[in-house]
Amino acid sequence: LGKGIPYITGPADFGTISPEPKRWTETPKVVAEPGDIVITVKGAGVGKTNVVLEEPLAISRQLMSVRVRDSDVDAGFIHLVLRSTASHFQKLMTGIAIPGIGRRDVLDLKTSLPPLTEQRRIVAKVDELMALVDTLEAQQQEKSHLAESFAQACVTSITGTRTETEQKMKAPDTELISLIRAGETPPAGVSAPLATLIAKSGGEMQAKALWQQSGVEIDAFYQQLKTELTAGWIEPQPAEVRVVDGKASTTGSFGEVVVTTKKPKRRLG
Repeated sequence: LGKGIPYITGPADFGTISPEPKRWTETPKVVAEPGDIVITVKGAGVGKTNVVLEEPLAISRQLMSVRVRDSDVDAGFIHLVLRSTASHFQKLMTGIAIPGIGRRDVLDLKTSLPPLTEQRRIVAKVDELMALVDTLEAQQQEKSHLAESFAQACVTSITGTRTETEQKMKAPDTELISLIRAGETPPAGVSAPLATLIAKSGGEMQAKALWQQSGVEIDAFYQQLKTELTAGWIEPQPAEVRVVDGKASTTGSFGEVVVTTKKPKRRLG
């Protein structure tokens, strides 16, 4: 740790909720106290906010500290108001070298103020919804990862060439015999050529046949396969993995396929 107190210079030091200082100062000019809302008032990040949680922070001229003194006002509610008005503050920016807003622009902001209990209920509900958003984002990332893994396996089965990721896994030589089936119906006007081909073929196709009928190069097929798998327009059927040397074979669902060879068991996908 450095000497003095933590010092933040702008939104580059902001974390998801509270600042993440990277420097310290022994001569602070303006100090934000725990509970204060820090808002960016100069530069490209005007309107971005964070909350000081644990210890006082020295702040630069690019930032302003907002402190709630009224016992009938919840600081979390005011933070929500400021976060929701970032675009409003950006429209008020003036100046040429370093455009920004002034103290008066923040103080003149008007908003409806419900009773304290309602403010706290709103804050709790927003926190709950944001936690749900975080969960959905994590699920979407996992879905995207699974789609990429399956797309790689399909391309490997078609070309016999492993991708760099698969080579790092050092997986045994296998041939993926897999069907791809129709999933959710794509929205009207959205291009989903693979889902369309599968629908015309009775709802399912082998990966190699799908590629051949798509009429595109293998790299383009791989990218489109990932896109449509992630969107849920097409889905992997339970897959059979056959060891090329003929020593053993097994079946399983995508992401849970176990291949048995002379080597110890490994999971693919």
